[in-house]
Amino acid sequence: MEYQLTGNPFVDTGLLTLQAHASKQRGLKSVLPLTPELVVEAMNDAEGFGRWLAKANRQLNSFFMVCTNSALVNPSTNKHLKDTKELGLLAEEDTGWKDYLETLRRLQAELVERDDTDAPICESCGERTATNILKRVGRDFFPLAGSLGNDAQALPAASRAPRVCALCLIAIQWLPIGGILFNGKLACFQFTEPTLSQRFVEDTYRENRNRLASAKVKDKVPAYGSKQGATPAAKILIDRMRLMQEDIEFYELPKDVSLNIWAFSNSGASPECEVFEIHNPALQFLWKAAQKHYTEISELLKREVPNKSATHLLTAIENGTDYGGFYPRKPSKKEQGVKPASRELYELYQTRILNRTPATLEAGKILAPLVFEQLSGTEKKDKKAPKADQKLLEQLLKENPRWSKDAQVRIELRKRIAKFAEAGHFTLEQYVRLFPAANVANTERLSPEQVRELWKQKGSAIKATNQGWDLFWFYLHHAANGTLSFDKQTISQSTDSSEDLAMFTNPKIQQFARDVFAMQLERRGGKDKKRGLDYIKRNILDAFARGQITNARLREWFIGLADSHPDYKNEDWDALCRDEQGRDAIGELRFQMRLELANLYRIEKEVLDK
Repeated sequence: MEYQLTGNPFVDTGLLTLQAHASKQRGLKSVLPLTPELVVEAMNDAEGFGRWLAKANRQLNSFFMVCTNSALVNPSTNKHLKDTKELGLLAEEDTGWKDYLETLRRLQAELVERDDTDAPICESCGERTATNILKRVGRDFFPLAGSLGNDAQALPAASRAPRVCALCLIAIQWLPIGGILFNGKLACFQFTEPTLSQRFVEDTYRENRNRLASAKVKDKVPAYGSKQGATPAAKILIDRMRLMQEDIEFYELPKDVSLNIWAFSNSGASPECEVFEIHNPALQFLWKAAQKHYTEISELLKREVPNKSATHLLTAIENGTDYGGFYPRKPSKKEQGVKPASRELYELYQTRILNRTPATLEAGKILAPLVFEQLSGTEKKDKKAPKADQKLLEQLLKENPRWSKDAQVRIELRKRIAKFAEAGHFTLEQYVRLFPAANVANTERLSPEQVRELWKQKGSAIKATNQGWDLFWFYLHHAANGTLSFDKQTISQSTDSSEDLAMFTNPKIQQFARDVFAMQLERRGGKDKKRGLDYIKRNILDAFARGQITNARLREWFIGLADSHPDYKNEDWDALCRDEQGRDAIGELRFQMRLELANLYRIEKEVLDK
């Protein structure tokens, strides 16, 4: 007979720890199958039944997060323990620890001998019959157990105690040795792939056992991760993955594996439990980071402030937000300077965790060196930039323009983006991938056709986003450090345009710009394209730069197209240029039209000049 994992994270962590202990006692590197004989073997060793386990639990601070008011540590029945604080000594005159071990002995006997098919089924594993040994299972033997005195607990969160089998109750006593401290709570790492769960628990057991072996009899032993916030959990994931990569050649994470981190505390009057779900893309990121960037990401984790868990890597992964550790920051007194992360690690996070496309990253890698080259003066023969440009560059390198209180910084950058578009170095498609409209946030599951329908709804005036400045700022530092370069001759074609533009901005903007361009070229030039292009440059592109393209001017163009184009009706204007309150909102629309018109002008001018 072989026991299987139950699906309960607390019980399974305990069972895997028990397996690791029995295998260690035999001197084996691989774990043994979980059988009744293995349970008996783990509980019995040279010190006597359960004594090693009792000493370990007494000394580990994690035991108090698992079992509250346990007989093992009850001061009223462990007077010697109370007086001497000798946690690692089982004094013969104390009765508490003896009662604790006697209960475990009876549970083991029941597990081996009992055959009562009429008894209630265990509410933890759903496989075996509930125990008859304990009259009431409380928090002294099972974490978060329902209580007769307080019906607000879990398992089963009612006014009666839960029904739990002998094996689950024994497993819980091994849980403290296989658990990790995470955010001030004890954590169980439950993978959907049992092999990974087993490896993680086994390594944690060895770490905690080594700590116990080096502890003195009066020492309270901190479990792995104590007083370190979320950093150790991320570091543990990285370290364990690295060990697996070294131990198992060519092993790759399954494509569908995910992880739940159950962080709980059973102590005090307010037991609680949090579940952190780490999805497969996040695990794949950590796996690749451990595989290719182990040293770098380990150094990043060391810089995390333990008591600021909101800034930690695992918190960012769980929330699906950007991780501040990848960006440059002001150095502390002990640091020489904090440079940005490598492009490879950063881009791995951006694509795996934030789901940014390679085309989006490419747009950032184009814009940043363009700005740096212009502001630093490297595009000029004299290599000397104007003082205003030098000052702006210093300000940009010091502070992310996204967070700058000086709005003029962003205005100046947008002016330069427009100039890059006129020169053919940056396109509307690249811009909207870097700054996708807020209107299409959280629409990843929709098809391009469904998103196009959203843009046709009344009040869909485009709302600008500013997250693209993060990418720009990161790559700007790499441009300044000499780790990012580009070729001006190829950058305008380097962004993939196969993705539907509707997933980033209202596609009507591009069509509106093209129709306006064609209309003005025909009206102002006729057969003389040069005259038409001169008019567009002087009265449209330059007018954009001077801020002279008003709402009235846009509406004039819109009405002018209505006579010959069926898609320029009142309702189309309401969808393109008005917000939910019916107010005209054309700021971002005007800028994106400027980029597209600039590119159209450049392309037509190049054809004419040939």
